Amino acid sequence: MYYEDRLANNSGCRMALDDLCRGSAKVPGGIDITAPWLHTVQVTDLSILHGLINAVKGWYQVPDLQARTIGSSVELIHISSLMLDDSASRLLLRQGRPAAHVVFGVERTVQSCKFMTIRGVKALEKLKNSRCMRVLLDEIVRKALTRNRKEIHPFTSAYNHCYPSIEDHIKALEKRSGSIIHLIKDLMTAASPLPSHKRPHSDHLIALFARLYAIRDDYANLPTLSTNFAPNLGLQAKVQSFYVALDEGKYSLLLRHALSVLPDDKAQLLKDMIVQRRVFGSFSEEHKPFVLEILRGCGSFEFVVGLIQRLQGAIFEDLVKLTLDRKGLPLDEAVYLTDDHSGYSVSPDLGYEVVWEREESVAVWA
Repeated sequence: MYYEDRLANNSGCRMALDDLCRGSAKVPGGIDITAPWLHTVQVTDLSILHGLINAVKGWYQVPDLQARTIGSSVELIHISSLMLDDSASRLLLRQGRPAAHVVFGVERTVQSCKFMTIRGVKALEKLKNSRCMRVLLDEIVRKALTRNRKEIHPFTSAYNHCYPSIEDHIKALEKRSGSIIHLIKDLMTAASPLPSHKRPHSDHLIALFARLYAIRDDYANLPTLSTNFAPNLGLQAKVQSFYVALDEGKYSLLLRHALSVLPDDKAQLLKDMIVQRRVFGSFSEEHKPFVLEILRGCGSFEFVVGLIQRLQGAIFEDLVKLTLDRKGLPLDEAVYLTDDHSGYSVSPDLGYEVVWEREESVAVWA
């Protein structure tokens, strides 16, 4: 009942759980094969994906029942993919809690991934839509091939003394995290009853959102120490959370930026500490405050937050253009920046409300 209580307020996960509970979830010996998946879903924030599904279904006028089925299938497969990524990357923690393969072992985790991926495919079969099925199977195959080529683990390159450029690092993050955004859009497009000439041209917007999602996901794995993050936590608690995230073994964009701007001697020092983290399983207690000092000193936090904010601005502009085009309205003065520069306001004529904060934005169709 623990997982059912935790998922009670999450309609997408609730649907996925109901779907998988209809069939046997145990292998010979009474082992629950769904346990690693259920463990992982507890520490994964799916709210952004839920918001995107709700928005895209409105753009493409996908019926609610079909959209929920797509959402259920995507969640089953997305969580399974995260479990495989964590296992392949040998990450010990996910959001401060032990990763599934650490708790249940690699073999049982992989079995759970296979089982839940099949459940995800079977969930989508309910649509009886060959286009949707083709999109999903193509994505599963692409993920498998990419994972075998080890292209989706940008942070593992640090352990092999190979450091990609910032742009290459971001592209690798997009392959790892952003592909789920494209999958949602492609599935909704395939399920749309609209003729092709009436569908919104959202490719550029989705590409921007996929990049934002990937970078934000990477940044969220290393808790910020600003007052905007978890305001109820004291500074010391935030510092400890940051240290735990560093020990998860992630080679984040923060580290990549620091290596690109530091003088050669300090960059080499940071590289050596990253390698030592790999050897010993975590940064030493002496290394952690030093790494934090380096990241603060070279402006890595400001760089990543600035990148996120610029992407948010570009996404907002695309959202407005997409909506105006959909409603046949002129741009005019529909959008304006608030006086305190903390967000945007939108004319009611646009038909949706935008909730915008410095580190997160959500667009909801009215």
